[in-house]
Amino acid sequence: MSNPPAKALNASPDALDTSPEARAHQIEAWRKLGPAGRLEIALEMSETMMELALDGLQARHPDEPRSRLRSLLGARRPSPGRIHGRGSAP
Repeated sequence: MSNPPAKALNASPDALDTSPEARAHQIEAWRKLGPAGRLEIALEMSETMMELALDGLQARHPDEPRSRLRSLLGARRPSPGRIHGRGSAP
């Protein structure tokens, strides 16, 4: 699979605190990762967000077992079909 065109990597607006030179380095780093590397980072970030959400639930419900909170969080997590409007909400 080939690298995405520069336009795709430049689709997000530049951060106000990022110089054009730094942004160019970021884009080059993303290109060097390739699709599999970018996917791995996205999956790691998703897992980190799930753990943060679980930590928040645990703080609000300290007596609940973590396994129960994980189940509750999973039930609230949208499926790909629901994200893209092809499914119905539970």
